[in-house]
Amino acid sequence: ESPAPLLAALRPAAAPSWSVRPHAAGALGALYRQLEGRTQERVREALVDALRDDVPRVRAAAAAALVAGKARESLPALAAYRKTLPRQEQVRLDRQTKALARGDGSVRDAEKRIEKLEDQLRRLTDQVRKSGS
Repeated sequence: ESPAPLLAALRPAAAPSWSVRPHAAGALGALYRQLEGRTQERVREALVDALRDDVPRVRAAAAAALVAGKARESLPALAAYRKTLPRQEQVRLDRQTKALARGDGSVRDAEKRIEKLEDQLRRLTDQVRKSGS
């Protein structure tokens, strides 16, 4: 399940049609949180590059993908992209990035916290069993 075909479709020279590229950006945004390490970094870099694309729909799709993927590391690039937008679009992007800047909804962080709590619960349960014996 490599994102390589989607990354290739996002590039201007590789896509058979300009209309494919925004869809590739959206698909990469949907995959982003399931990716890890260097693969996630490559996807983020490609989407950040797409924020400077010649086609407005590609730029908008890349911004939406970064927000949907909760790519907090892309906030500076999204801020730069925001400056190129008309006021109404800036307000929309501000709303989308507000929660991203706060870090709301990070699935990976929540999963880590849950794992920690489960470990603590196991240890405490073991201590209670040992002290009750």
